[in-house]
Amino acid sequence: MTALSATTILTRAPDVPSRPVEGKGVLVNLESGHYFSLNVTGQFIWSRLDGKQDLGEVAAAVAAAFEVTREEALDDTLALAIELLREGLVDVIRAE
Repeated sequence: MTALSATTILTRAPDVPSRPVEGKGVLVNLESGHYFSLNVTGQFIWSRLDGKQDLGEVAAAVAAAFEVTREEALDDTLALAIELLREGLVDVIRAE
């Protein structure tokens, strides 16, 4: 698996339907048939995985929106990104 860092850029996989539900999110991996639920922070991160922002920029937005340190935000963003990548829900645009 690709190592992720603050400079990694991810995009939502095109074949993964997602729906926001009361600020949270639900994702479906159509290949495996598994459903994934995201908390409010996870949905916030998911919505920013647009193939343009790197994970450091996403984490900065998390830090500002949820009043946590940038380090905490980056740790949480990377942890979710790793899980999403492992589950085939995102694609890597750039990894450094």
